[in-house]
Amino acid sequence: MAPKYARLAVEKGLAEELSKRLKKIGRRYTDVVTALVRAALDLVDHGVDPVDVPHVCRIARALGLGRGGYEVGLKAGALLRAYYGPAEFLDVMTRVGPQIFGVHRAGNAFRSSDAAILATIKGLMDGVGCRTEQAEDILYVDCGLSSA
Repeated sequence: MAPKYARLAVEKGLAEELSKRLKKIGRRYTDVVTALVRAALDLVDHGVDPVDVPHVCRIARALGLGRGGYEVGLKAGALLRAYYGPAEFLDVMTRVGPQIFGVHRAGNAFRSSDAAILATIKGLMDGVGCRTEQAEDILYVDCGLSSA
């Protein structure tokens, strides 16, 4: 690799913290950074913004693999409150909803023909503190925003 590309432009404190934590688990810093850059390139190739990946991972970790439904979403939403306020989570769902759930937001509503997905999103939104109302395949969400 060319010397000018040997270092990534990140905050020094963040790089030091990553290096320290990687040493604890026995991984080399360069191996991990290389893997992360490759993953970011793959994400971009698949139409996902790499900046949204932490949100996707938090939601997936809170839900658990292959799990869904209102109760699962409600519990996951309660866990996600540690990271997001209701309005902030609505913004996150607007960005990552299409990638992880296949739903899109229009105004203050999410639409899906999959009842289980809609129930999961209803639970998530209720869990983070939004009010929801479902009408067939549309979920209306109120997170206290005057213009949603």
